[in-house]
Amino acid sequence: MSDQIPGRAHAWLEIATRTPDAATKFYTELFGWGTEIMDMGPEMGNYTMLSHNNHAWAGVMPLEGPHAEGVPPHWAIYFNVDDVDAAAAKAASLGGQILAPAFDIEGVGRTALIQDPYGAVCYLFKSVNPKPEESPEDPVAWMELYAGDKQGAIDFYTQVMGWGTEHSTEMDYTMLSVDGRNFAGVMAMPEVPPHWGVYFSSPNVDDTLAKVKAAGGDAIMEPFDVPTVGRICVQKDAEGAVFYTITFSGM
Repeated sequence: MSDQIPGRAHAWLEIATRTPDAATKFYTELFGWGTEIMDMGPEMGNYTMLSHNNHAWAGVMPLEGPHAEGVPPHWAIYFNVDDVDAAAAKAASLGGQILAPAFDIEGVGRTALIQDPYGAVCYLFKSVNPKPEESPEDPVAWMELYAGDKQGAIDFYTQVMGWGTEHSTEMDYTMLSVDGRNFAGVMAMPEVPPHWGVYFSSPNVDDTLAKVKAAGGDAIMEPFDVPTVGRICVQKDAEGAVFYTITFSGM
């Protein structure tokens, strides 16, 4: 997993899937990502990692076993925190749930799975490795939290994670920041289940969507333009996991 990088809120991502080989093929062919195999020991076996420019930034997590029953395929986010146990306890004190108590991944770090009071889920993560001097590029362009209670969600995450905020004066949109850098937005969307969404960079979202459809995925929202920002598409992979693509203005 990635070491904690200054100015970056996320440490790692995972595509949780019941068809790991097919999911790996789908995303590597769609975005040109590479793969690496990590030996996680006799109990966990091999773990497939996705790489961008020879830098591993995400993994493929099989949805299997009793704990995965009823869990849909999805992209999961691991957020950096200074102390996993303390952050999980803070989340619980604010009405969140600890879905998986903190545990250690040998040679990697410590993590816990939490759900905010409104239903969105994410991992807390603390690396055992020192922060790198350079920030390797990864394909994550932006993140968004879709919340039924927008202000309640903002209050929860700023207290648990220590993130900053910046409110857009042009629309009802609040940006989250770490080390003074905006990395995500929060939108009030009571009509959809609360969740974290991940945007991947694309040189042309229309071309990417055509490849998604050819590989068995489909559009949830056809490409649309956001003034001064870029062109966005919401789609799902062949198994139904939702992801977003963006071509920034000027690319």
